[in-house]
Amino acid sequence: MKSKHFFAVQYIRLMELNVTGEIVPNSTLDTSGTWCPEPIMLLSERIESLEPGDQVQLISTDPASKRDVPKYCSAMGHHLIEQTEDNDQFEFLIQLR
Repeated sequence: MKSKHFFAVQYIRLMELNVTGEIVPNSTLDTSGTWCPEPIMLLSERIESLEPGDQVQLISTDPASKRDVPKYCSAMGHHLIEQTEDNDQFEFLIQLR
């Protein structure tokens, strides 16, 4: 069985940073123009192609995503690293479990 330390190291190792120290997502999914439940359905589909520890950036224009994405992450055990809003665009940075 792997120790907790191993998983902590893996978690840190997989978070790639750019020169300004920002996390660089492994995948970006732009669901702009779609409405609930489409952003979550597309996110779930994208996650299937990624590995645990990967980061996905979700871009949405659906106001319901402000509520839906954090609930989805919590229910699925993913870590919502960041959630931002700029005018009518919502961005989420998610680390997969």
